[in-house]
Amino acid sequence: MDSISFINGIVYLDNAATTPCDPRVIDAMHPYWFNNFGNPSSPHILGQLAKQVIEDCRCEINENLHGSGTIICTSGSTESNNLAILSAFKFTKEQLRRRKVLCLSTEHKSIINSVQYYGEHLNIEVIWIPVTPTGIIDMDWLFSELDHSVGAVIVQLANSETGVIQDIRRISEACHQVGAVCVSDITQAIGKIKINIDYLGIDFATFTAHKFYGPKGIGALYVSPRMKVAQLIYGGGQEKGVRPGTENVAGLVGMTTALRLCIEEHDIMTSRVNELRNSLFSVLERVGDIRWNGMGAPLLPSHLNITISGVNAQDLMLRSRNIAFSAGSACNTATNLPSPVLLSMGMTKEEAEQTIRLTIGRFNTEQEIEIVSKILILNINDIRNLK
Repeated sequence: MDSISFINGIVYLDNAATTPCDPRVIDAMHPYWFNNFGNPSSPHILGQLAKQVIEDCRCEINENLHGSGTIICTSGSTESNNLAILSAFKFTKEQLRRRKVLCLSTEHKSIINSVQYYGEHLNIEVIWIPVTPTGIIDMDWLFSELDHSVGAVIVQLANSETGVIQDIRRISEACHQVGAVCVSDITQAIGKIKINIDYLGIDFATFTAHKFYGPKGIGALYVSPRMKVAQLIYGGGQEKGVRPGTENVAGLVGMTTALRLCIEEHDIMTSRVNELRNSLFSVLERVGDIRWNGMGAPLLPSHLNITISGVNAQDLMLRSRNIAFSAGSACNTATNLPSPVLLSMGMTKEEAEQTIRLTIGRFNTEQEIEIVSKILILNINDIRNLK
């Protein structure tokens, strides 16, 4: 596929933050902005046609994710995560009459912050699940804490910074044995690995289209048949009254199309992305004193999180302005603080500040990887030689 990542002389390697919208997705969305623009709540034919499109998209998403539950359309993963956490906490308190929730310490901020908020306001104790130095959950610790006092366990399928994949099926089985709910943010994993929600046993799953070559501003919350969603905002009766507001039909068509393309092209694309990622690391490691974080754990094919000894990540980014990459999650950059994910994995503050994230995507090319390798090696050596 032709590269659209090399824009204005910049190589884009920050696909974990967002991805370019696939041209085929844009083509699929186009009619719903101009011709088939009806409001799905309108009773006339244009409105009812739009409503049918929404229901068809819901069914297709469920089929492609192998889920038997309900798809609630949202504005993205942050909204979905807030809905999922509120719902899980209310279920814990009102249905199970329990006061404890376990949450992975390396979650995305939209999970961490909502867990802290609802834990405080609903008077539920939150216990943070530790990880090993590779970023994998300490299962012995988890199973020692998971008992009938726990109402929910919140664990992302794959980490946005390291790409480390957790064993959600094993965790959900343990949850259900004690009657607890399993909540999983699958945002980073979707489109990169094959997902079967029913097999994984997830009760609430969250994701957003712009992480897998779809448009921004559209996401979803998957709800298993045994669960109900707590209302977060109020208005009309859209999305079964749970998420009121006029539906984003074009966005939903785009998300559905993007997911279909990811599934149809999964094997070829993931193999190619994995090959580019591994090639990049094999060249970069020649400069010495570079550690691949998460190595030894199951990893997404796209992520390369590396600690470069003696090189401050912010300094490297300033010197490498023709490469788009990050020093952590896009949601952490405003604080300029070391990544909480990396600190949770046992890194020192200095090590975390010497860590960068390079994420490969569908539209990256071998030529771009060669360009990136040369630029980064040059700048790494320059920084080290100044010391």
